[in-house]
Amino acid sequence: MNTRYWTAIVLAAASFGSIGWVLLDPDAPFELAAVAAAALPIAVLIAVWGRLGGDLRISAAVWGAVIGAVVATLGFAVVMGIFYFLIDGFAESAEELLDAARIDPALTEVLGSRWFAVFAISLVVVGPIVEEIGKAAGGLVSKPEGRSQAFLAGAAAGTGFAVIEDLLYAFGGSFFDDPAAIVLLRSLGAAVHPLASGLVVLGWWEWRHGGEYTSAVRGFVGGVGVHALWNASVVALVVTEIAYATDATSDRLAAIALAYSAAIGAVVAAGLWRASGSVADGGDPLASLEFDDAWSIAGWTVLTASFLIPVVMLVLAFPGFS
Repeated sequence: MNTRYWTAIVLAAASFGSIGWVLLDPDAPFELAAVAAAALPIAVLIAVWGRLGGDLRISAAVWGAVIGAVVATLGFAVVMGIFYFLIDGFAESAEELLDAARIDPALTEVLGSRWFAVFAISLVVVGPIVEEIGKAAGGLVSKPEGRSQAFLAGAAAGTGFAVIEDLLYAFGGSFFDDPAAIVLLRSLGAAVHPLASGLVVLGWWEWRHGGEYTSAVRGFVGGVGVHALWNASVVALVVTEIAYATDATSDRLAAIALAYSAAIGAVVAAGLWRASGSVADGGDPLASLEFDDAWSIAGWTVLTASFLIPVVMLVLAFPGFS
């Protein structure tokens, strides 16, 4: 087996082992889990590097982290500032719609909140768009040569951004009720940023090197779509966590919620593996994610079936759901 694969496996095993230790032992240093979560995207990148070969340019990871963070921060500040002042009408309309649908009043209060609307829009719409623009810019600064190197540069840029983001979430854990759960959730999505940015940078590279402009559009939409899918799962988890915040069964159901994210994360990781293999063989990474064989069908089946989990949890949390 490729040495890079072994390195990725050992690093991933050590990371998950460290996170598990912190979750099971209250006396274990939380900083260990934070560092372990940040190391997982690096393990993913090393595996992709082993799949694609060539040179891994650390500059792509550095610029992906720097430019991605700057663009994301500025983008969030501007867009969400506008949304915040325009969201009142939306929130009122949402409450009226939920009331008309006879949704449980407690759920109406959560989903109709101005802050929830801002949170959901920022995470599912604004975040994926501005972050993918910033990360892709970082990957392109390294000037990749060839399709494989373009995808690898994008994955590296996504990894650099993911490491910074994971550390910020982890060491800012004191702002969350369950910081350990936040670290675990971040670790489950280790493949999201590398796959999303890899698709965006590759699409842009193909367009700039003789391809149709549709290559850049497909790559950007594909990357943003992957990112938005993961973030939407996080929003669903937040809603269910709020729903069960005062319920005695919250600890047991938290495991179900994390299982939901684990399913999404596993499908994204499998998608990254297939996409990188397709790029290495000179193929279209997005085509490798279509319904072209049993593995693709199985992955999409798991993905779509997993969406039932938050729905069922909400129905259980709010008996008067409808």
